[in-house]
Amino acid sequence: MVSAVLAIIIAIVIPAIQRVRGASDKLYCQLQLRTIGQSIVHYQSIHGFYPTAVSTWGNPQPFMSWQTRILSYLDGGDQLWTQSLAGYAKEPLFWREPHLPIRATVI
Repeated sequence: MVSAVLAIIIAIVIPAIQRVRGASDKLYCQLQLRTIGQSIVHYQSIHGFYPTAVSTWGNPQPFMSWQTRILSYLDGGDQLWTQSLAGYAKEPLFWREPHLPIRATVI
């Protein structure tokens, strides 16, 4: 009898906890997307154009993506932006050594 009541309570509580976790994850994702959007708009307001998808060989930073270009406008991205520029100064190809630890960083 007691175990049946506990099983029913657990069956009710577990889906509620999963819904709360799902709502929390959704809110976190929305906030992150909003921050990225604000960073892109901030980049556009300073430079007069949106960040390019990927730079080409003619640039000092070939193959630099828009994600890298908005780093300085994200919270906590200033250091990564500085490291990225230093990496491109040493090696312009992003798949080589100075860039690997930077690419593995999650903000």
